[in-house]
Amino acid sequence: MLQLYLLLLLLPAVSSYKILIYNSKFAHSHSKYMGAIADTLMEAGHDVTSLMPTIDPSVPDYTKTKVIRYERNDDVTKHLSNFHEINFFTIPVDEYTLPWTMGPPTAGLVSAMCNKMLNEPGLIEMLKAEKFDVMLTEGDSCGTGISHLIQVPAFVQCSSNVMVGTIAKAIGIPLPRSYVPSFSTVHINPHSMWSRAKNWINHLVMDKYHSMPTDEIELLFKEKYGADFPSLKDIVAKSALVLTNQEPVIDIAYPTLKKVIDLGGIVASNTKPLDEHWLSILSLRSRSVIFSFGSIARSTVMPIDAKRGIIKAMSSFPDITFIWKYETPEDDFAVNEVSKVKNIVLTKWMPQNDLLNDKRVVAFVSHAGGGSVMEVARAAVPTICVPLFAEQPRNAAAVARTGMALVYDKHELWNGQKLTESLKTVIENEEVRKSASLVSLRLAKRPFSPKELLVKNIEFIAATGTIPSLHPDSIHMNFIEIHNLDLLAIIFIVMLTIFLLILRKAKSLLCSSCEKSCGKTPSAVNRKAIRKGAANLLIELGKEKKRKVKEEKDTTSPITSIKSPLSSILSTPTSISSSLPSSILFTPPSPPTNDEKKEEGEIDKSQLPQSPVDLSLFANPLLNQIFLANLAQAFSSITPPAVPEKESRKRKAKDEPNSPGKKKIWRAF
Repeated sequence: MLQLYLLLLLLPAVSSYKILIYNSKFAHSHSKYMGAIADTLMEAGHDVTSLMPTIDPSVPDYTKTKVIRYERNDDVTKHLSNFHEINFFTIPVDEYTLPWTMGPPTAGLVSAMCNKMLNEPGLIEMLKAEKFDVMLTEGDSCGTGISHLIQVPAFVQCSSNVMVGTIAKAIGIPLPRSYVPSFSTVHINPHSMWSRAKNWINHLVMDKYHSMPTDEIELLFKEKYGADFPSLKDIVAKSALVLTNQEPVIDIAYPTLKKVIDLGGIVASNTKPLDEHWLSILSLRSRSVIFSFGSIARSTVMPIDAKRGIIKAMSSFPDITFIWKYETPEDDFAVNEVSKVKNIVLTKWMPQNDLLNDKRVVAFVSHAGGGSVMEVARAAVPTICVPLFAEQPRNAAAVARTGMALVYDKHELWNGQKLTESLKTVIENEEVRKSASLVSLRLAKRPFSPKELLVKNIEFIAATGTIPSLHPDSIHMNFIEIHNLDLLAIIFIVMLTIFLLILRKAKSLLCSSCEKSCGKTPSAVNRKAIRKGAANLLIELGKEKKRKVKEEKDTTSPITSIKSPLSSILSTPTSISSSLPSSILFTPPSPPTNDEKKEEGEIDKSQLPQSPVDLSLFANPLLNQIFLANLAQAFSSITPPAVPEKESRKRKAKDEPNSPGKKKIWRAF
């Protein structure tokens, strides 16, 4: 009696919180995950309610909690039919076209169900009146918007598989695309540029795919509740916790936050005894192998060649029972072909987790869904992973790294011989079995079980509410600020400016060094030679004028006009000069001695005519020829120092008629 009294005294000290679970009935694995969370919290003594929009009625509730169920309408049924027409066995594994193949059917399906929920009379008011302490949601973003409408103190975002890229970006987790595989990357080699490029593209594709349903649902909320309704991304960013269904022991490491809690294995921990039906099937032979491709992809729609490849591989092991999840065991293929192989058992559904924990199951052929990977890891069953879509390629790569699984291309299922060899490896290879046992041991020896992590963290936020210090500042920063692009731009501009200044200074020093080694620049030598040649010519012109005046007094000049094109004069100055008196020809100056060096451009003016030159002299054709011949010979006799072609062009540009040296010549004339 005293013990009962003490127990009653302790009861008020135990806090019970009201918790709402948004569990959309769309796929078995998703509903199982949220159902396990709901039941775990209920078993911990909390008041748990499951809000269930029914997209697919064939999916069970998977929970023992109170259920508020909303049935689908015709619009949802139509979209579900379109979704089921997708053949996941034929679409590319990398899924570069995923936003255009699966995006519209998925977005249309979940938005149609959300639209029906929002138009249910009194739903939001009823949920708001319940005054829930915590709300958890998974799958589509409709529950995210509802959490804002009912003003729940603590909102928890869940993921039934690995961390989704859009959720990671929303809450401020960086996912470096150089080494963190995307949602659908089969394998990434960080040291391969091509592998990193494919992973980078996969990240973009999957972000686009996951954002399409969210964008459709956000539009519904804004249309119904006004344009000022907050972004669903902002609601997720301020979530109190994020729960995933991944396990660090077998997952690929990536950056994370304190508020991210990994609950991998919370579904697999709920193992139940097998009933007589399944016990009898396992008793048919000493060993059994399970074939299951999940609840979304259906083996019925698999290409016929792939089906025949599978039964060919199964028939190669007559002493093993193969349990194949096949949704229509009454179809023609099952009746006419599968029935001929005696060791195959077809079933529409199976207790997969319970079967895997039976020691007679020696191998598992799986699509590598998140739930299946955790179940097979805990059960230590060697596996062949055949990823079909979504996060399954990443899951397959992660579990294969542990050594307990092989990755098999879904497009090779038609190859019965290759599939047989893979089955033989996972069934008979002792190293694979040891790796599977080691992974199972690590999961069993974790410091805290998934259920403990869930209960302690939910109770913590239920008592304290959302903790702002768990939100990184990056959720309030834009792309430029996060990646310091503005700072990098300034650094780039400064470095570029310094480089250009150094380049300019180096060019200046190089040119200065060249001038010192040559004594004088070629352009200066040319100008000096031209000026001296012109001065000598002017002196001779003055003498010629005096002779002309003298001859005019005696007799008329016998010189006749000579007509020669300018081009021939310039091209043959030597032939012309040979017929002229040597006294009037120009002789190239010899290099000056140290004593004879004068200032550049200086002319001995004492040798020039004392009176202005009579320009009428140039009317005489012979004198015109003399002038041109001397000028051409002066130019042709100059051999300037060798200079680079580029520098020569620059100096040639300086020696145009506008240069100072030539201006002096023309002014002298």
